[in-house]
Amino acid sequence: MELVLEQITRNNKVLQFYKLSGDIIRIGRAYDNDLILRDEHICPYHAQLSINETGEVIITDLDSLNGISNKSNQAINSSTAIAVGEHFILGKLRFRIADPMQLLAKTTKLNFLEQFSSRANQWYCALAFIITVFAMNILGAFLSASGTIVWTNLISESTLEVIALAVIALLIALGARIFKHEIKLFSIIVLSFAFALSLMAFRVLGDFLMFNWGQNQLLSIGNEVIRNGLLFVFIWGCFFLVSNMNFKRITMSAAVLILSFFGLTQLQKFGDDSVVLVPQYSVKILPSTLLIRNATSVKQHLENNTQLFSETNAEAQRRNQEAKDSN
Repeated sequence: MELVLEQITRNNKVLQFYKLSGDIIRIGRAYDNDLILRDEHICPYHAQLSINETGEVIITDLDSLNGISNKSNQAINSSTAIAVGEHFILGKLRFRIADPMQLLAKTTKLNFLEQFSSRANQWYCALAFIITVFAMNILGAFLSASGTIVWTNLISESTLEVIALAVIALLIALGARIFKHEIKLFSIIVLSFAFALSLMAFRVLGDFLMFNWGQNQLLSIGNEVIRNGLLFVFIWGCFFLVSNMNFKRITMSAAVLILSFFGLTQLQKFGDDSVVLVPQYSVKILPSTLLIRNATSVKQHLENNTQLFSETNAEAQRRNQEAKDSN
């Protein structure tokens, strides 16, 4: 008997091939089996494959603890015929019998993302991103500090942020373990810290725009679009690194998560009747060289503030009157 066993995922992606031959093929964790499986849910001598008189492949349970299941996770009899292309489960591992003579699928060239993730899966790449985020956190805190600078506090706060990002990367790697995907820990760290750097750059750009134009509706919309876009890219990259889904499913899953997140944030804002006055101004004081538009004169600034105070007072009186009328 000669056959090929494919270890597959739930969505039928092939993880490994095993070419086996012999009258009886024993499967288990013991080292004298024909197929050795390193899974704690597999017994030392779990099952065996053989051929009956009619040429059918028979799988036999060798009194294993977790038994043998079909593709629907239903237990099958101790000796059952398995046809070519049929699935069976040993422990938590899923297999499919393949025809040794079947035509293989066309070889697929590694795409750019696969090549990039493999090259980024190096300890020095991860370390470079960690150091960069750590340094940028300290620099940002230093530039935005308005009082006495306590370096121990800056360093400890930056260290905590780096640790938090590292924990997120480990949780993502745990997802790869759950999906039984190759764990590219250093690539996951690079993705997580690159996302943090992108948010920092976006925050700097936002400070620059607010310094010149203040807070307005257009900037608010742009902020939501870019922030959710960065989050979409990050989630997409997480799915790519930890799952076996194709690009279409990854994109759909990431889009559903982003839309759900956006919907929840909007739902939280719904019904909030707090007064929002525009324009608003950035509280950060930046160098005048970063001002690319004409500065507002003191007179115009006072007139704008007077108008804002008048609108605030009118809104407060309206709400007070509504409260009295309701009582």
